[in-house]
Amino acid sequence: MEDLLRSLSHYGRINLLYGRAGVGKTRLIQRFIDTRLSTASHHLIRFEKQQQFRSNQYTESQQQHSFDQLVLAPLENECVLLLDQFENATPEVAGLLFRFMEKHGQHKRLKLILLCDIEYLSELSNISRRYHIEISSVELQPLSMGDQLSYLHSQHCNGLRQQLKLNSALKKQLKLTN
Repeated sequence: MEDLLRSLSHYGRINLLYGRAGVGKTRLIQRFIDTRLSTASHHLIRFEKQQQFRSNQYTESQQQHSFDQLVLAPLENECVLLLDQFENATPEVAGLLFRFMEKHGQHKRLKLILLCDIEYLSELSNISRRYHIEISSVELQPLSMGDQLSYLHSQHCNGLRQQLKLNSALKKQLKLTN
């Protein structure tokens, strides 16, 4: 996450968070929004497999408009745009986005984060070269078993100890009443 934060210090750059399906990219970025973007203007848009986009900020009738008209044109200065499951975007939408960032990313001081599956990297690299836009990328990898256990221990160990003590106390009570 710290690598992503460092790369966000540059305006007009496209930032990429990628990893295998189900590794936690969306959950991580939602936590990022809650903890780091609470005061910044941001838009989170998720691309569906049917190559449509869905956003909490627009009504269904508004979603019928083009991505360009609905999302890109009204972006205010110093906005953070987060696009989840970008591998589902049409090539036309990807081209629109890269052209827009090429023309307006720097002077509007925009920050863009794309979330995509690792399988889409080569296609994204080709688009990046076509539009001469640098992509700063961070791979999200699954935690090893040891890291998972360490995390669970740090987050839940006290609660588990209290539960175990409670269970021991209950066992003693049950023995006394038996």
